[in-house]
Amino acid sequence: MPQISYFYGITIYIQFLDHNPPHIHAIYQSFKSQYSINEEKILKGKMPNKADQLSVSGFA
Repeated sequence: MPQISYFYGITIYIQFLDHNPPHIHAIYQSFKSQYSINEEKILKGKMPNKADQLSVSGFA
């Protein structure tokens, strides 16, 4: 999976031609989650509050 961003210990990946809905993968320490690109919300997984806010702020 290609890494597209790394900030404050959060790594963002995107897999091209992956299943719908369009989403990114975020990893922070031992936490993993998938965020919907269209709706800016977690689809799967967990993230600490601060990391979640930083991950979602990348959409704006």
